Amino acid sequence: MNILQINTRYIGGGGAASIANSIHNYINNNTDNNSVFLYGRGKAEDEAAINVCNKFDIYMSALSNRFFGKSKNVYFSKEIENYIKKADVIHLHNIHGYYIDMIKLIKLINKHNKPVVWTLHDEWPFTGSCAFPGNCTKWIDGCSKCEHKYLYPARYIDRSKSIWMEKKHVFNLLNKEKVMFVSPSRWLAEEFKKSFLKQYNITVIPNGVDNKNIVSKSKFELKQELKLPLDKKVVLFVAADPNDERKGIKYLFKVLDNFNDDIVFISVGKIIKDLKYKNLIQLGYISNKAELNKIYKASDVFLSTSIEDNFPTTIIEAFSNSLPVIAFDVGGIGEQLENECGILIEKCNHEQLKKAIVDFLGDEEKIKQYSINAFNKYKDNYMVDKFVNKYIEIYKTLNLIMEE
Repeated sequence: MNILQINTRYIGGGGAASIANSIHNYINNNTDNNSVFLYGRGKAEDEAAINVCNKFDIYMSALSNRFFGKSKNVYFSKEIENYIKKADVIHLHNIHGYYIDMIKLIKLINKHNKPVVWTLHDEWPFTGSCAFPGNCTKWIDGCSKCEHKYLYPARYIDRSKSIWMEKKHVFNLLNKEKVMFVSPSRWLAEEFKKSFLKQYNITVIPNGVDNKNIVSKSKFELKQELKLPLDKKVVLFVAADPNDERKGIKYLFKVLDNFNDDIVFISVGKIIKDLKYKNLIQLGYISNKAELNKIYKASDVFLSTSIEDNFPTTIIEAFSNSLPVIAFDVGGIGEQLENECGILIEKCNHEQLKKAIVDFLGDEEKIKQYSINAFNKYKDNYMVDKFVNKYIEIYKTLNLIMEE
């Protein structure tokens, strides 16, 4: 089979690119099938990955999105049709933000009557614009007066009502017998069933990660290598852009003061200037997976303060390095932390968060057992071959329908 993966980026820009990339590479390296990856921005050292937007399209798309709530591409639609013709199955991932004209894309897929797998990385496919609408439920019946228009993908003018109606019309043109939506979490699948897409089939396939660089060194050795304090417990926080309000770093800041000297916090991601917390070490953005794994493995607990999320890849990466998690109970995170591999905290409750960190790091037996549970959760549920093979079975089923 020829599978066409489509995502806004090949690498970077969030967990969707990582998941799409993992599926694409596993198919090409481990199966008899073929995957081509189309993306809108960035670079890829991969002959099977094609950038389908030129600079003019990128800037025009960004401008159009900010004023009209949707991308407008010229070059993209001409280039992509050839790949759609050749594909047996189209696998859509994150097509929002900028770079990809969603309307033209869906119409081209319909024109060539191709089966579709659409992985939901957030709620954007059925809202007026938001990737994560939070407590807002307007998207169920029709968006208007958007409270989140300045959040990604940002808009200067509120077009949520007209975009919701256009999405509802165009996305429902897809042949229901040839489309399978996939959610990484049960939570998002239930949200989907309230939306204008609820008549489509949906299944749950938890995301996985391809961790080829699991570290065998001890925490002590890794702390020495990374020049981290040898006599302190390490709490790790990872976010590509911690300034993103959804990552909830302000709740980390609320708990940083008045900790004992035996606990230190490590932040990986864009450096925030002028922070003066003596127990916070900012390591900056780290793209090298092997180096990032060393940091995971050197830590004692992973901290997720996201206030809006679906099924964070960072938590799966933590599990693959035997690192338990303390997180706010949002989205599908509760599903990830089942089987005692993490501790759920009431959303935005920083006092409960601080107590959980202190109590957990003060219990060596609990750290040891939860670390074992975390790795077992990864091994049993989130290894890349397990989740990609589930997708391949869907591809085969849809392809058979196409041949009938």
